[in-house]
Amino acid sequence: MLALQVLVNGILLGGLYGLMALGMSLIWGVMNIVNIAHGALIMLGAYVTFWLFTLWGWDPFVSLPATIVLLFVYGYCLQRFLLNLIVRAQLFLTLLITFGVEVVIPMLGPASL
Repeated sequence: MLALQVLVNGILLGGLYGLMALGMSLIWGVMNIVNIAHGALIMLGAYVTFWLFTLWGWDPFVSLPATIVLLFVYGYCLQRFLLNLIVRAQLFLTLLITFGVEVVIPMLGPASL
């Protein structure tokens, strides 16, 4: 029974890693921006879902639509007002800007409280 649970957990974790890699490669392939903040944005989504569960008692599966909407708005604003300014810039500048976003995102989380 334990081996089956470990197998299912491994498949689910591998699927999660695959989705993260797919998102990263899609952004790099389509927009030619190496988004170093990709992992930080994924963790921000996890924290939003966690805090909706902890503070308001929402089931994590019920809070997913709210998390999706919140992070869509955040990502849209990030893309529209920051990343569109550097789409045609050199690779080093895109790395620098997305690294700066990655540094700033944890300041939005619970560690800043």
